[in-house]
Amino acid sequence: MITIKKLIISLTLLLTIPAYGTDYLMLTEAGTSARMIALGQIEGFDNSSNSLFENPASLGSIKNTSISAYSTTLINEFEITNFSISQKTKWGTFAIGQFSGKISDIPRTGTTGSGGDQQFLELGEFKYTDTLTKIGYQTNFKSRLSYGFTLNRYTKNIDNVTAKGYDIDAGVKAKWGKTSISLIAKNILERDIEYSNNQVETLPRQIILGGHYDLGCVGLYGQAKLNGEKGIQKSAGVSAHIPSFPYLKLLAGYKEYFVLDDLKKGTAIGIALDMGPFALSYAYEKSDYVEFDSKSYFSMSLNLNLVGEFKPKPKRRLHR
Repeated sequence: MITIKKLIISLTLLLTIPAYGTDYLMLTEAGTSARMIALGQIEGFDNSSNSLFENPASLGSIKNTSISAYSTTLINEFEITNFSISQKTKWGTFAIGQFSGKISDIPRTGTTGSGGDQQFLELGEFKYTDTLTKIGYQTNFKSRLSYGFTLNRYTKNIDNVTAKGYDIDAGVKAKWGKTSISLIAKNILERDIEYSNNQVETLPRQIILGGHYDLGCVGLYGQAKLNGEKGIQKSAGVSAHIPSFPYLKLLAGYKEYFVLDDLKKGTAIGIALDMGPFALSYAYEKSDYVEFDSKSYFSMSLNLNLVGEFKPKPKRRLHR
């Protein structure tokens, strides 16, 4: 039997197959980690390998080996996962990761009858998958400035239609005292995603400028994001912890986001538990979907010393 929810998903996905050139829907718009979502989807200030999906320049904060994972399910159907690993070396920091979303057992539908007697029939099932694979590199330019790059591979499967494409991201991050600035350019080349049915979508170029100010027990975040031709989205976030227990942080954020061309607003709250090499994050936000009025997110990261922490050798001073 075809449920109403499954039927809506089936029809929606069929409508996402482009008939004309449009902007590609970025999977990362759903959020890259629970911590990032709780802060209002502020990007560029993660201290784990998950930075690969945000600002690759932030990979410079990793001292050795970092592993990150994130998983959630939206409206009980759309499974989102990501996994990344990075390693710092004397040549810079290298990272690789994959971000994927899928819906299984989607009914392939048909109709029978006519007029008021028309009914939907299930003729089989198909699966929807959307995958982003990234390879990244980061290095430092002097002590306060870091920059990084990623090569992105996009793939999508909708029933018997497939699509693929490539692009690059670049980012810089600077720090002066208590202030950090992050600048990210995603899909710099604005390449096309080519579908097997001879249609195309264009990867939207995104420019993201964010800032973080550290007040000790409180961290303030702000961000402005130029999302293709849609316009600017603004976000703000705050983190706070008790001085006697710095391992537990309370997070809250405000975000603006697009649903098609309409600008929406939302808020989120969460917690982050940082226990040395192991970190856990949880986020909660209200949902626009009537049947599920809230969404919960979990993510984790692990910073290891698998091959030894890389420390640059101090420069020798010449004595006259």
